[in-house]
Amino acid sequence: CAGLAGRGDIAFGYVRELLRHGRDARDMLACPAVIDFRELVQKVNLEVHRFKGFLRFQETAAGVFYARYEPDQDITALLLPRFRARYNNEKFLIHDIRRNVLGIYDGKNTYTRGYDKELKVYLAETEESFQRMFALYYRSVNIEARKNLRQMFSYMPRRYHKHLPERAFHPSDFGKGPESR
Repeated sequence: CAGLAGRGDIAFGYVRELLRHGRDARDMLACPAVIDFRELVQKVNLEVHRFKGFLRFQETAAGVFYARYEPDQDITALLLPRFRARYNNEKFLIHDIRRNVLGIYDGKNTYTRGYDKELKVYLAETEESFQRMFALYYRSVNIEARKNLRQMFSYMPRRYHKHLPERAFHPSDFGKGPESR
């Protein structure tokens, strides 16, 4: 479930301890296999939690909502239930561009699929207008004298900014402008 090297070995070590000690293995906090497994689970859960708030959907010309992201862990299947519950009336795609995995909700069911070609996404004509309005809102509520980029990046690390659509209209706050996309 995670994107860490050796994750299979970590899971195997934990299962081996479970087989040896039963349910008591979960509380063996001095055992390296248990420690490694708990750290792995914690990293996956933290990244799932962050992307529940940092994932941005854009409307495509076909009326399907599309979000791209680059997680460290393979978490697309873990994100689908959250967004299915939140957007149950909308069809959407969640695209892990690092692994080329699509999380799909067709209005009834969810699927995860590998994708081996380049995915071309055509945005709706109104999408850029919405992004510009959001950027205008952001600038209007922002107090320039209290701008603190270091604090902002501590709340949302820089690597998450890469796939924020509104970033294209905030070159001073988010680094490079739309030409870098």
